[in-house]
Amino acid sequence: MGRTIVIDLDDTLSDFLETWAFLYNERYKDNKTVDHIKSWNVSKYWNKCTEEELFELLKIPNLYANTMPKRRARLIVNRLRENGDTIKISTAYTDESQIPDKKLWLDTFMGISEEDIEFTKAKKTTTGDIMIDDNPLNLNDFDGIRILFTSPHNKEAVPEDGYHFRCNDWWEVEELLLGKDRVLIDEMIRK
Repeated sequence: MGRTIVIDLDDTLSDFLETWAFLYNERYKDNKTVDHIKSWNVSKYWNKCTEEELFELLKIPNLYANTMPKRRARLIVNRLRENGDTIKISTAYTDESQIPDKKLWLDTFMGISEEDIEFTKAKKTTTGDIMIDDNPLNLNDFDGIRILFTSPHNKEAVPEDGYHFRCNDWWEVEELLLGKDRVLIDEMIRK
């Protein structure tokens, strides 16, 4: 029987932080990278503007047009589908203008149709068997298996922050969900 796997978009499927860094550097004539980020307080590291100005960059039209997928994300998502798993996307947004852009990106890069996307301000009501997200707070409220996808801002997170497993890339996701650990994951789902 297939599992329902809920996956986050920003910095889990997509290299969203890279796009944000590019926009920040271009606008504020800086040279920061995603490696400068050590926590969720991005404005602490990219600090040539206010936090409000930094988040205003997320309202730029076609924000996702130049955002690339994470390496091997589509390949592994397709392998999960071939395995009989249902893929659902749960993505937060800060501005309504992001929704059409995110839909187009998910269709273009991941082959995900609109009916498999949940747009939300908070993921507290998201349901499924497995959730993959880069934000430990989103995983905290999820009732199923919680996988933290490593990103610069969550490297200091520990399992007590609300996740069962950590994956550093999509190969590790495949190994966990389709490889030798699959039996363990399926047993955890049945409990």
